[in-house]
Amino acid sequence: MSVFDINGNEINRTKSHAVDNPNLADPANFTVGLLNADGTINTAQTSCATTDYIPCTAGKLVCAGQIISANRNPWYLCTSFKEVTRARVFYDSDKAVISGASENYYSDNNVMTGVLAPSGTAFVRVSFGGSYAPSNPVSNKESCFVHIADTAYSHPTLYFPNGVETLIADDSQLWDKWGKTWTLFGDSLTDSYGGHGWDMSTSPVGGPGWKNAADPMAVESRVPWTGYFWCSAIARELGLIVDNRGKSGSNINIGNNGSYADVCGVNILDTFLAEITNGATPPDFITIGFGTNNIASQVGTDADDSTVKTSTYGATKYFIEKIREKCPYTSLGFVLPPPGDWTGVSTVKDIDSARNAIKTVCESYKVPYVDMNDCANITVDMLPDKIHVSSKEANAAYMHAMRAFMAKL
Repeated sequence: MSVFDINGNEINRTKSHAVDNPNLADPANFTVGLLNADGTINTAQTSCATTDYIPCTAGKLVCAGQIISANRNPWYLCTSFKEVTRARVFYDSDKAVISGASENYYSDNNVMTGVLAPSGTAFVRVSFGGSYAPSNPVSNKESCFVHIADTAYSHPTLYFPNGVETLIADDSQLWDKWGKTWTLFGDSLTDSYGGHGWDMSTSPVGGPGWKNAADPMAVESRVPWTGYFWCSAIARELGLIVDNRGKSGSNINIGNNGSYADVCGVNILDTFLAEITNGATPPDFITIGFGTNNIASQVGTDADDSTVKTSTYGATKYFIEKIREKCPYTSLGFVLPPPGDWTGVSTVKDIDSARNAIKTVCESYKVPYVDMNDCANITVDMLPDKIHVSSKEANAAYMHAMRAFMAKL
């Protein structure tokens, strides 16, 4: 089956995602210093690290980057990185310089542009570091990688299991989801920072549910990177039809969350269920992401059944039971939030207790979940306000964990 992107162009699956060689940057053989265009190393550049000679032939695409968030879970097949180098220098068989590139080169969003090896190339060396590196490569050599593609192709996206040691070659598990429907429930991590579909991913002014970009306090202050929003990015890639019912400030259970009026997930779910009862087609996938706004006193206990919709435990059970009843053929999964810190904003919200409650219920009901605390490697210092995935780095890490999770639903 042919697969097409949003612009109607056919997608070559192999070239879009396949990575068939191991990481070529060997930390054991790095030299401290920046590689100059003439092949010498400027040792005064102590924040830079340069690879050894890496075999390479003319016409191959040489990409280099540095991992931003390493994963800690063996099933998490991808991580986020920035393409970042200070220099690439190519050599002939005698290791004489044939092409120097004393450049500051930088791009992000997990897309590699690379440089084509010129005629006569037998080796290449690459430098990492300086002001263009996300972290000091001298002390973080294991996060640096070099990827040499067998053939040149435009803007490949690379995915890594377990850091940079091994690269996966098959992304076909995702492609059977092309064109299917995806309904999302959740709070602001789903609503404001997820995006609302692939139409938004290329829009310069936001999309449905977004305020006027002329308002300096509006969400649209982030629209220059709308395409990074995790839900929009996944939907764009897989052609998913998105119904994002996330609501900023929402908690899963009935009850004011301490900052907003009651915008609880249970009430939003009931609206959805009524639509299904009235003849709407159930979606192919439902993901549920709550826990950031839940109040400690409302978490409840595992003894709460689905009739206790005022507790996190009871509301989570209500979600599962009702969705299984009304949408028996829908793939269902929960998203547990990354770590956050409400200190100075709220003294009543308890992310950890809510996360543990939802996790306990999922395990009891045998419902899959992705725990962003463990699987995305998002830390509080990656969150500008200590709560939201509003930085490109955190949003990208969230997206890749969700993408890997979606592959298994």
